Amino acid sequence: MFFVNEKNRGFRLFLAVIGTAFSLTACGGGGGSDTSTGGGGGAGTSTPTPQPDPSDVPSTMSVEIVEGLESLNETFLLSEFSFIAPDPNVSLSSKLIGDDGRFFIVVISASNTADQDGRRDIIVDITVIADLDFENPIDENKDNLYEFVLEATIDGIVYRSDVEVQVLNIIDGAQVQATVIEGIDNNRFGEELTLLPDFS
Repeated sequence: MFFVNEKNRGFRLFLAVIGTAFSLTACGGGGGSDTSTGGGGGAGTSTPTPQPDPSDVPSTMSVEIVEGLESLNETFLLSEFSFIAPDPNVSLSSKLIGDDGRFFIVVISASNTADQDGRRDIIVDITVIADLDFENPIDENKDNLYEFVLEATIDGIVYRSDVEVQVLNIIDGAQVQATVIEGIDNNRFGEELTLLPDFS
């Protein structure tokens, strides 16, 4: 009877060790599964950064100005558009390509605030730095239409737009003349006229 008891005790000890090992293995596997699930939840809460859309930049920008000193050193609005630039420190620069561009300076600026979609207003101003005479055009085609390419860099990305500046003519030495039209009963434009007697 004593030998049988020792055998049974050893068998029970063996089962206890096997059961404990199995329990630890099962708990370890469950913990790994929970960590994976937590990671999936974190990825779902991330918000994508708005990306700029090249189509927001106008392909063509144009402006009309009058000839001569009326426009010299004057600044005109060339274009204004909405653009995705969420960073308040948006970097802006410009470059003019083409012979006609040497008569102008183009400056690009951005509004101080952006909307909830990260959009802000981009303003493009152009300044005339040459005396542009309609009768003696200095553009490449001699047709008073100054054409060049604006290369705008916004946050490190380059965009290109065609620019057209149309110079309008001012008639030199023109004087304003009023034409008087006689109406009925010696009235001219509603003013009654008094006729002087003829003393001849």
